[in-house]
Amino acid sequence: MALKWTKDDFGLKIYVYDLPKSYNKEIEEKNPLCRSHMFAPEVYIHEKLLESSVKTNDPREADLFYVPTYTSCKYLGRGMFGVDPWFGKRLVRASIDLISRKFPYWNRHKGQDHIFSMTYDYGACFEYKYEKANQAGVIRELHASILLSIISDTTNSCFRPSIDVVVPAMVSNSEMLDKIPRQLLDNNIEDDINSNVKEISNDPDEDGLDEELEAPLSEKGAAESTSSTKRDIFCYFQGSTEWGVDHDPDYSRGVRRAIKEYHGNDPLFLVGEGKTKDYVKKMSRSLFCLAPLGFAVWSPRIYESVITGCKCTLCHFPLSFSMFHQKLTIL
Repeated sequence: MALKWTKDDFGLKIYVYDLPKSYNKEIEEKNPLCRSHMFAPEVYIHEKLLESSVKTNDPREADLFYVPTYTSCKYLGRGMFGVDPWFGKRLVRASIDLISRKFPYWNRHKGQDHIFSMTYDYGACFEYKYEKANQAGVIRELHASILLSIISDTTNSCFRPSIDVVVPAMVSNSEMLDKIPRQLLDNNIEDDINSNVKEISNDPDEDGLDEELEAPLSEKGAAESTSSTKRDIFCYFQGSTEWGVDHDPDYSRGVRRAIKEYHGNDPLFLVGEGKTKDYVKKMSRSLFCLAPLGFAVWSPRIYESVITGCKCTLCHFPLSFSMFHQKLTIL
C-alpha cells in the first residue's frame, strides 16, 4: 500500500488527536505484525496524516478530526485466532470518552466530523462472521462518524456507503510489490515491509503466501513486467478451504469448498491448498484469479490480482460461484 499526499486546493484541514501511545504506538510495538498484516492501513493512514499538508495543529480551524486508535492491531496470541476485535471495541469507546472530556469538538456535532480507521473484517461492527456482523451493525458510539473501512459490501450494515470511505487492504509480499513501478511506492512503507518480511510469514490471514517469503524489494526497480508474463494458467486459487482452528462450517460460506469440489481436478484450474512459495509467480501466470471470501467478504487477493495483472473474479456467495461454474461449463 502506498499513500502520497498532494496539495489540497480546497483548503481542507484535519486535526489529528495526540492520544496517549497506549491507543496506538504501544499496541504496535507489542504486535509487530501490525505494520504488515492486511489490516495495517490504520497504521500508515495515521502516520501519513501527521506528514500531510492537510494536517493542522490548531483544532479550532479544523474541518475534520482524526482519532488514531489501532483497533485491528492487537493479536489474541493463540495460533491462528488472529486479531482481538473485543480489544478494538473497548479502545474506541475509551478514546471517545477521552476526547469528549478533554476537547469540545466531539460533543459539538456528536462525532459527525470525526474520522476513525476501521480495518478489521467487518470494520466497526467488530465481528468476524457475516450474519453476526450484519445483525450487530456499527457500534452505537460511531453511528455518526466517518469510517475508513476495507469492507465495501453494501449488503452488510457494517458498511454505510453514504458516510464511510473505502481504503485498500495491505499487500506486503515483497516479491509482489517488486512488480509495482518504484515511483508509485512510498519508501518508508517499503522499508517497513522489508524489515518485517520474516514476521509476516506467520500471519494467519495471508493464507496464500508462503511461510518463507522471497528476498526484500530489489534496488533495481520493478521486476519482470506483468504484461510480458506468459499466462498459461486459466484460473488460479491458492489458500485454505477449511478454517484450520476448528473447521468452522461458516468459513467462506462453503465457497472455497465448492471451488475445490468443482475444479480441484479441472485441467483449466490450478487449485492449491494452504501456502506456497510460488504464489506470486503463479498469479502472474494466471488469466483469472479467484478471490473467495474467508470470514470477511473482502480479500487482499483483489489487490494482489491488480498488481500481478490477473483478472480478479470475486466469489462471495455460493450462488455467485455456482453461476461462475455454470458459465465455465458452457464455455
